[in-house]
Amino acid sequence: MTMWRRSQTSGSGHVFFYLGENDKGLLALGGNQSDRVMIQYEPRERVAGYWWPASCPSPQVKSVIVSDQGYSAGSEL
Repeated sequence: MTMWRRSQTSGSGHVFFYLGENDKGLLALGGNQSDRVMIQYEPRERVAGYWWPASCPSPQVKSVIVSDQGYSAGSEL
């Protein structure tokens, strides 16, 4: 998934792998964040788009609900 930074029109953003979601937000795996790979929650309202390889069939599941595993902002792997 892609997420905007600063503002929706800034042209600046970040790319994450979607791991699932719950009431805390979207659980995302991201790299190059403070020179690390991290799992953290991201707010749904900052998502700019979801992407899937054209060569693979799209998944039928719309949302993956995950339990809270204690991740906080910037949980390092």
